[in-house]
Amino acid sequence: MDNIFQQQFRIAYKTDRIYNKIIQDLQPATIKENEEVFNASKFRYTFRLKDNLLYSKDNKSIIYLIVPFPFVQRFL
Repeated sequence: MDNIFQQQFRIAYKTDRIYNKIIQDLQPATIKENEEVFNASKFRYTFRLKDNLLYSKDNKSIIYLIVPFPFVQRFL
């Protein structure tokens, strides 16, 4: 995925109240105010942040990229 497209995903995640909350939950409590986290995960948490992209793992351990709703129509 190119950097521009990845940056658009990141902006969409931040403007979405649900995805933004998930990303905030994944970030460590010791993060500084202006510091950015690119990779984060938590034990027994189905979501993971990798290279600023949000992924989810289902009960069969298949990992899916979380596509923000504004982008869904582009892919369909």
